[in-house]
Amino acid sequence: MRRSIPILALLIITLVFSSINCEPRRKGKESQSPAETVKAVYMAANGGWYSETEKYIYSEVLDSIKKHLGTLHIIREWENYTRNGKIEKIEILKEIIRGERAEVYFKVYFKGGETKEDQDLLLKEGRQWKILFDFVN
Repeated sequence: MRRSIPILALLIITLVFSSINCEPRRKGKESQSPAETVKAVYMAANGGWYSETEKYIYSEVLDSIKKHLGTLHIIREWENYTRNGKIEKIEILKEIIRGERAEVYFKVYFKGGETKEDQDLLLKEGRQWKILFDFVN
């Protein structure tokens, strides 16, 4: 009987520790990479989902654009950039991440065979990568 108590205690301890998840808990949803963010925003704009694009734009920039230029300006810029929905695909050429800052270099392929190389600067806002657009042209 005395020998069974230590064995029983060891069994209970083993069961308790094996049932505990030892992985660290993640807070919130994992964000997209800067490259994934770039692809997502341009393809959303290409499909005409302009309100969807807003979640990928750095909030200070978006607020400033809306305040000084208006939402219609954003839509016109997207239509101009996507050539009214003519993007076929986006190829990521390079992604450089340094802390909460990232640069993404990419190539846009349009219907008809035309291409354009471009780059975007992104900053972390909370847990999400956001693009710093220059819509002031």
